[in-house]
Amino acid sequence: MWRSTDSGVTWSKVTAFPNPGNYAQDPNDVNGYLTDNQGVTWVTFDKRTGTLGNTTQTIYVGVADKQNTVYRTTNGGTSWERVAGQPTGYLSHKGVLDTAGGNLYVATSDTGGPYDGAKGDVWKYNTATGVWTQISPVPSSSSDDYFGYNGLTIDRQHPNTIMVATQISWWPDVIFFRSTDAGATWTRIWDFTSYPNRSFRYKMDVSRSPWLSLGANPQPPEVSPKLGWMTESLEIDPFNSNRFMYGTGATIYGSTDLTTWDTGGQITIKPMAAGLEETAVLDLISPPSGAPLISGLGDIGGFRHTNLDAVPAMMFQSPYFTSTTSLDYAELNPSVMARAGNFADSDRPNDSHAAFSTDGGANWFQGSEPGGINEGGTIAAAADGSRFVWAPKNSAPVYSVGFGNTWTAASGLPQNAVVESDRVLSSNFYGFSGGTFYRSTNGGATFAAGATGLPATATFKAVPGVAGEIWLAGAPPGSSDRPTVAFPSQRWRRYRQRTPWASARARPAARTSRSSPWRRSTGRRACTAPTTAPRPGCASTTTSTSTATSATRSRVTRVSTAGCTSAPTAAASSTATAPAPRRRRSPHHRRVRPRRRPRPHGLLHRRPRRRPRRLPRRLPRRPARLATRSPASGAAPSRER
Repeated sequence: MWRSTDSGVTWSKVTAFPNPGNYAQDPNDVNGYLTDNQGVTWVTFDKRTGTLGNTTQTIYVGVADKQNTVYRTTNGGTSWERVAGQPTGYLSHKGVLDTAGGNLYVATSDTGGPYDGAKGDVWKYNTATGVWTQISPVPSSSSDDYFGYNGLTIDRQHPNTIMVATQISWWPDVIFFRSTDAGATWTRIWDFTSYPNRSFRYKMDVSRSPWLSLGANPQPPEVSPKLGWMTESLEIDPFNSNRFMYGTGATIYGSTDLTTWDTGGQITIKPMAAGLEETAVLDLISPPSGAPLISGLGDIGGFRHTNLDAVPAMMFQSPYFTSTTSLDYAELNPSVMARAGNFADSDRPNDSHAAFSTDGGANWFQGSEPGGINEGGTIAAAADGSRFVWAPKNSAPVYSVGFGNTWTAASGLPQNAVVESDRVLSSNFYGFSGGTFYRSTNGGATFAAGATGLPATATFKAVPGVAGEIWLAGAPPGSSDRPTVAFPSQRWRRYRQRTPWASARARPAARTSRSSPWRRSTGRRACTAPTTAPRPGCASTTTSTSTATSATRSRVTRVSTAGCTSAPTAAASSTATAPAPRRRRSPHHRRVRPRRRPRPHGLLHRRPRRRPRRLPRRLPRRPARLATRSPASGAAPSRER
């Protein structure tokens, strides 16, 4: 447990606290995910024992220890004691103090959650008498109890009114309980009437975010959208008894007519934060035409965003992926798209983990898939949309001519490789795995290994409009630092020989900041400048010329900088800022004709040559007189010429 006395700016450990907890869901988990000690679970202050500017003396703390789950201090944290008579066998998830009535309410469950919980109770502790009372809506001793409790809250305007949520009731839905007599009696937010029918004390309004229904149409007793799940936090507004909010695995829901529950009516539950969802962006594409953005998201599949200022009404359907892991479109035919993703195979055994669209993502359809595929992996569409290469996770890569009606194994590319397509050449595909780059020139049928020694993990993209140009970002080999496109041992650069951006006026400023994950060639050591002769201290440089298409001629330069010890030149140290002033020279210094600076090489341009300005070979000699410091005045010396 930690303490701050300056609003969270600094923290110090509460060394006097005796019990950091001992509960871990699975101490033997080989992955380490379930081995964490869940420690201190809640802290509640008794504001009756504190005054403005002085430390609150009585504080209650919940601990992840099934035998010692509630502690208390009565001297501001100097010493602590286990609260006597407390219940054991469960973990206290929430502790809320009614300062008006002097009751501490505690919600417990048999596990730490949030994905599980099969038993639990709700308790009331009278802080004046020290008496614990079980007030569970459904006690743990009942066969009807298949959940624990959390999400505990008090109506501060009416302290005898409390609410608690189940931990966890996946099926058919989460349950909220409400009491207006300090837990003596309870009502449920829904009840079974005659199975599978239910009666509801609420109605859902998701018109602001219709995608929350997930496009589902379940059979009773389930409904869509669900009331929620994993509701660890449920709070009544301390200043407004009609307003409450709670968190779920979907969004933040709430109501502004909560007291209607007490009069037998239905409360209206709405999303309280438009567009907020517990998700992660897994992939994004922005085609040159059609919808400006297509997203691949975790847990909610992904969307076709026709308006970047509004949340789309519904995520991808037919097939519906729980998580979309990869997206791509045909660069020369952007209406053709492909996506790959994950879902529970037992729920949809006849669905494929790959889907296709021919109308820019507005509608999707699926083809077949090879046996043994359980996760989406990555997928790439040919530049003209005629074929696809798919690398499902933990399965062999495959390719298909057409829209996945049949798939054929792709040779030469390992499992779990990342695949991308060339944005000009429809027959070219690329793969990356374990620091090795692969290329296919026959539509994904066979891949050949190319560059090696690259980072073990990296991201790469093919450049639209330029055949064969790839940008790759990854941490240098042997490093876990930020990604970069330049590596200590080797660098690959590719640039167009003749481009309309050759003018220095149109040349973008070089990016040389070491904090940038993408670096231009001018931001590295001088020995990376292409030259036919190696510089002292540097390895050799080789230059080859190849023809990607009849209309595009490119030069690929591979520069090895292993063992480079030379200092950076002007080209390597140039930045977008103004140059530093020249060092003052002696008037007797012989000025010579300056050497021409090496020409920096950008990605799509060259700096135009500039003829050096002619300078006199020798300046006229002129003696210099230096003023000395006067001991009396203390003035700084000056120089006159």
